[in-house]
Amino acid sequence: MAIIKGVEGIEVTLSVDGKDLNEYVDENNRDEEKTVSRYVEAVSGKDFAVRCRISREAKFEGDSISFKVHADGKKMRGIYMHHRRLKGKAAIERLVEDVRVASNLYQKLVFSEIHTSEHVLPYRLGFS
Repeated sequence: MAIIKGVEGIEVTLSVDGKDLNEYVDENNRDEEKTVSRYVEAVSGKDFAVRCRISREAKFEGDSISFKVHADGKKMRGIYMHHRRLKGKAAIERLVEDVRVASNLYQKLVFSEIHTSEHVLPYRLGFS
């Protein structure tokens, strides 16, 4: 669950078959301010969803919180959640399960085919 320090109560996870995927931190990657990056183990051809969740611990500066969901550098969907929906609930959540590909056509989110190799390719560094 990706959580930004200082912004408790707001969670974003990836899920497959209704279960959140395990997340991994890349120790070599430094996140920008107000950004959290995590890696998950993808299963080729499997549908997935982005789960956006707000709990009562979330602090609102306004009336709502919006999420902008991106993948591969492209905006997939925006989600808007109003704090009034939390009334009497421990948390609220919304799922992003598809992306619009045309005015009235949506496509499920699916992990791409992954090709791995144990073959190490030689490389050269060149300086001029």
